[in-house]
Amino acid sequence: MKNLVSLLREMRAEPSFGQSFGISVTLAPDIYYLQHFDAKGLIKYATFLGFMSYDLHGTWDGALANVGKKVYGQADGHDIERDLMPMWFDLSPTDMQKVNVGNFVISIVIDASVLKQLVRSLKLRSWVYIG
Repeated sequence: MKNLVSLLREMRAEPSFGQSFGISVTLAPDIYYLQHFDAKGLIKYATFLGFMSYDLHGTWDGALANVGKKVYGQADGHDIERDLMPMWFDLSPTDMQKVNVGNFVISIVIDASVLKQLVRSLKLRSWVYIG
């Protein structure tokens, strides 16, 4: 993700933008995805890093041996602690203060039949189903 670090560096260097706006980067909450981010490089230019601890695992993670095709949340404290571990090694304690761990609840309809019914009732022309 060196391109992302370069993009943030260029954004910060732009006089009309760099000091006038905050820049945040969302980090995936799983080591499989997180390993591709340069947290140390990003933190130099980001206002904060958002760690998506509220995300879901699901069928899209089926190829990952440690996850599987089950749908479940990643908001478990043990998962968050484990998934943040690489960042504790990469970042200083001061840098870690700029890491935002979301702790809120989201509600997601998993049952496709319920979703189809909702789409029909809202008279939507199309919808996306992941699963």
